[in-house]
Order: sequence, then C-alpha cells, then structure tokens
Amino acid sequence: NVTWIKQFQHLIISDQRERQTKNFFLPLSLFQYKKQFFHIDKTLTSLRVINDFRYLITQCGNDSRLTFSLYSWFIQYYSNIYTMNDNVNVNVNIYVKMIEDQLKDEFILNFEPIGMEFITSLCKNFKTNNSTYFQLSSNMSNNDVYLRVTVLRIFALFLSSKCTKNVTYLNCLLFDVKTKKMSKKYLQHLQSICLFGLCRMDPVVKQMEHVKKSVQERLNEKKISKQ
Repeated sequence: NVTWIKQFQHLIISDQRERQTKNFFLPLSLFQYKKQFFHIDKTLTSLRVINDFRYLITQCGNDSRLTFSLYSWFIQYYSNIYTMNDNVNVNVNIYVKMIEDQLKDEFILNFEPIGMEFITSLCKNFKTNNSTYFQLSSNMSNNDVYLRVTVLRIFALFLSSKCTKNVTYLNCLLFDVKTKKMSKKYLQHLQSICLFGLCRMDPVVKQMEHVKKSVQERLNEKKISKQ
C-alpha cells in the first residue's frame, strides 16, 4: 500500500493500527499544507506588531500542520540566502531579534528550545564559530542546496509532530509522550520506546516488549531485585 506521509504524521499508536497492513510512505507532497503556509507567509511578510507573531506561535502550539508550515517558511527564507546571494538579510536579523529578545518564552513553550534554535539557526545560515554542513555559500551547486533543504524539511516534520494532539509514531521519537518535552537522556528515551533494527509490528518484537514491560513492573514493585 502507498500513502502520503501526511497520514503517517497523524497515525496514532494503537494495537489496531499495528495489525494493519504495512504501508509504504511517500515524502510529503509539495504544498500539502498550502493554506497554512500562505497564512504564515502573509503574517510574517507584513508583520507590523509583535503580538501578531506571538499569536501565530500560540496557534502553532495546537496545530502540527501550521507548525510545519512555519518551519517550512523559515527554511525557504534560509534558501533565499543562496538564491539571492545574500549572506544575512536585514529582515532576518529582525526576526532573530524578536525571537530571542521578545518571544523566547513563547517559542520554548510551544516548540521546545530545539525548535527555537532551529529557526534562529536558519535565519543566521547556521553560522557558528566553525562552518557546518548546512551553511550555504554561493559556490554550492543546486543539488547541494536541494540535499540540505530536503534534510531540513524532514527534521522540521519531526519537530512539528510535537504539536500533534495524540501520541504518534513521529512525536514519540523526539518527545516524551506525557510531557511533550525532549528527554535530557535521549539515548535512554529511544531505548525505552523501540528496539533498534527490528520492526515494531513484528510479533517477536511485541513479545520482547511485553517481557521488558513485565520485568520493569516487577522491579518497580520490588518483587525482584537487580543483580
């Protein structure tokens, strides 16, 4: 079966879902969220009052489609650095200043620090003390830029999953399913939700997860002790 990744983004984790036939997911189609993107574009390109930006962030906090469109808008702005041969546009500096000086709390609340850092890094062309893979330059080929933008859009898809109401396959990878925050011990978080290299829907994996859960419960109830 073939389906668009939009459906996967909102695929709720449940036994019923896991019993379904495996699907092959295609990448997000161009302008899947056209309406949301144009709403973001209209707000940010004609921004006059800081509260308009603040309200937009609040809207994104409950809408993964709008959040993905916001990340996509800044990715497009980032790509303009290459197409317009402009290192850092004046307007981008304005966005960074607003985010870091006036909207920091709202960004962290709705997108976590990683989301805020992602957007400001896009605005700054990922300029740090050392050059990074994602820092664009005028001597890059179109394909070089395309590869970077594709990776960034995939990353944005994962980040935007935080704003999905239900527990999905995407948001449980980056964020804690209860708090919707990123774990401070990320490797431990990943190991708690998946078995690397194995398909989650495999009966053997399900049995292993059941055993792991049962042992952990017995440990918590002190029915058995760690050796």
